[in-house]
Amino acid sequence: MNIVLLGAPGAGKGTQAAKLVEEFSTPHISTGDMLRAAVAAGTELGQKAKSYMDAGDLVPDDVIIGLVTERLQDDDTAAGFILDGFPRTLAQAVALDAELSKLGRPLDAALLIDVDPEVIVRRLTSRRMCKDCGYIGTVADVTCPKCGGEMYQRDDDNEATVRNRLDVYEKSTAPLIDYYRGCDLLVSIDGDRDPNVVYADVKKALALFCETYDENDTQEQWFDKLKAVAAALGYAPEVKLYKQSPERYPGHVGDVSMFVRIALTGRSSSPDMYEIMQILGRERTLARLNDCPV
Repeated sequence: MNIVLLGAPGAGKGTQAAKLVEEFSTPHISTGDMLRAAVAAGTELGQKAKSYMDAGDLVPDDVIIGLVTERLQDDDTAAGFILDGFPRTLAQAVALDAELSKLGRPLDAALLIDVDPEVIVRRLTSRRMCKDCGYIGTVADVTCPKCGGEMYQRDDDNEATVRNRLDVYEKSTAPLIDYYRGCDLLVSIDGDRDPNVVYADVKKALALFCETYDENDTQEQWFDKLKAVAAALGYAPEVKLYKQSPERYPGHVGDVSMFVRIALTGRSSSPDMYEIMQILGRERTLARLNDCPV
């Protein structure tokens, strides 16, 4: 799944990205982190970026696009990526789409964590950070509940600064919402809820299903789960049962094993489970296909 992450400062993008990374091992690519890494590594693009940064200028779009393109050729992005912090403008979005098209890796979704600005103002102005360990809490935390250190309000969490950041976002980045809606890529999630509830909706919206076999499931019930996964991912929900020797597929108990095939639209033959995992880049989503009872 190739995702661009959208949302105002304080909307909770980082929290949702962290959950996706933890569960699906999808690399979270922050342009800020990427810039710092390229500069530290002394790459050609990193040196170009550094020359602009040292002069106090914004790094041009073509340099950022080059860094993104370079990063997306790393092996860990083969199954997908989450772009955070870029694109920030309509021009950057168009340029990014062009480069991703050249790579044959178009976006699957633009995930918007949508929160009312006034909620964000209340959320950020009440945020407090520990001076010792960096723990982030609220105004209710007089001392750090983690280490007992002093809690303070960061300069950029005062109301005037927060409102300015939201204004900048609205003027420069918010138009991306209309752009990705027009591209039929926008996935909007209400972010003004418990983070775990938000995350459940994120996975549902992105068709990231992690069905697991319940010991009380019948074979038919497990097949229904597999069909739901296939259908949600846009593939023909046909599941068949095959019996194979354990010598060919080690790790199975007994003299027969469960083998699943899901028909993929547009292919002359149905791939086996391993191929499905490679094609979809969902190793952790479909890793337990063989747990179905025989």
